[in-house]
Amino acid sequence: LVSGTPQAPEANKTGKIAYKPSETILLAEDEETVRNLVTEILSVQGYKVLEAGDPSQALQIIQNHKGKIELIITDIIMPGMTGLGLVQRIQTTHPDVKVLYISGYTDTAMLHQGVLESDTAFLQKPFTPQALLKKVREVLQGTNIITPE
Repeated sequence: LVSGTPQAPEANKTGKIAYKPSETILLAEDEETVRNLVTEILSVQGYKVLEAGDPSQALQIIQNHKGKIELIITDIIMPGMTGLGLVQRIQTTHPDVKVLYISGYTDTAMLHQGVLESDTAFLQKPFTPQALLKKVREVLQGTNIITPE
């Protein structure tokens, strides 16, 4: 296959078709250990992850990246700019990018404080690799439903 083209599904040992992701994800997370872990989980699955340690670095990556970025995963609370502010800035030039917010705060707390809308994709830290991968697929496929983990 040519790089950048969607990969054909492969049958796994159970005979089911296994999806091979190829999307590019921008990860904006100021906690290095969380950023490294999320990058590793997603990269092993086949996603291309562009890492940013803060919102200004994320904006720089968006500006310089030549290909399409399908998803932004961003912490809600970061120094200098919130994840929501970052997404608003990015969506002025990339209105179709999908977003997954992550935070150590609960989605209920974020909803009550008016930080998130009720239909916003959210994953509470800490999360399992399986929960992360499931939520990323839901958001990318447009089937995101907020469910308590």
